[in-house]
Amino acid sequence: KIPAEGPYDTPWSEHAKRHVKRWQKQTSHEIRDVDTETYIAAFERCGKRRSLVQAFSGDIRHKAKAHGDRLRLRAAIDKTSGDVVAGFASLWIPEIKQTFHLTSFITPAGRDTPAAFGLVNDAFSIAQSRGDRFFEFDGFWAPGDPPNWKGFSRFKDQFGVYYVLWPRPLVRVHR
Repeated sequence: KIPAEGPYDTPWSEHAKRHVKRWQKQTSHEIRDVDTETYIAAFERCGKRRSLVQAFSGDIRHKAKAHGDRLRLRAAIDKTSGDVVAGFASLWIPEIKQTFHLTSFITPAGRDTPAAFGLVNDAFSIAQSRGDRFFEFDGFWAPGDPPNWKGFSRFKDQFGVYYVLWPRPLVRVHR
């Protein structure tokens, strides 16, 4: 839950708070809005499986067309080179006062920076400024899921999340 005013990071771990402070002190990178193709081009350099990147990229393109300026694509950019080193995509749902995390990434060049923490902090700040009550991260690892999602779930867990277990949807594949 995001408070209407004041600090939103109270439930965050000390580790997350420390890395946000590191981000705020650094001067080599900045966070700003980017267009869809810039976001996707950088996302393709993150080193994740090609099929995964293609699936999320397709979703980002679809949401950009369907939702327009409710889709927010933010990137941490190296001020010297202009390269995107990390990105964070979120969707604003004003009807329910919520921001929904869609996808994020970090490139090899961004792994030695606190950019991921800076982007999460940025997203919370924007959500609070809009009057959002909730920030939904979605996509946490649960028993039975592939083990490679555990790390990102641990990362997101640092930001004061409340877990809600939804049953898996029943999906029928027609051949």
